[in-house]
Amino acid sequence: MERPNTVAGLVEKRRTLATRLKIVQGEVRALTVDIDALDTVLRLFAPEIDGRTLKAKRLPSPFHAAKGELQRLVLDTIRETGGPVTSLMVAERFCAARGMMPDDRTIITIRGRVGSIIGKMKQKGALCQVPLAGTYKGWASPTTPPAASSPSTDD
Repeated sequence: MERPNTVAGLVEKRRTLATRLKIVQGEVRALTVDIDALDTVLRLFAPEIDGRTLKAKRLPSPFHAAKGELQRLVLDTIRETGGPVTSLMVAERFCAARGMMPDDRTIITIRGRVGSIIGKMKQKGALCQVPLAGTYKGWASPTTPPAASSPSTDD
């Protein structure tokens, strides 16, 4: 069975990726030249430093949140929904705000961090657990009235 649209789409995708590869390879060459130039200058000013042994900086994790950011997100989500929230709801909102693809690995990682924040907030009395239908835990501000219906997803 022929699929001309599929084949044409695959050919176009390959062209796009090949073009991106050429661009990235050009950037790699330019970065290599820049690093070599810096190594040369380093040898002039500090011959004891070998630029080739210096480690690159660690890139920040896409999951990194500023201090208090997740706590604010939990409270904002509770305020906006007007009822209890789950860690999945907060994790999905975090991903949407960051433009991240909410795949399974990402959601699991973010939910773990949100769950940790929720536990700390519960200990401080800023949140209380609200029973929801099913196996999920709902979280709300102690001043938030219980919701009539429960979210259909998550803990």
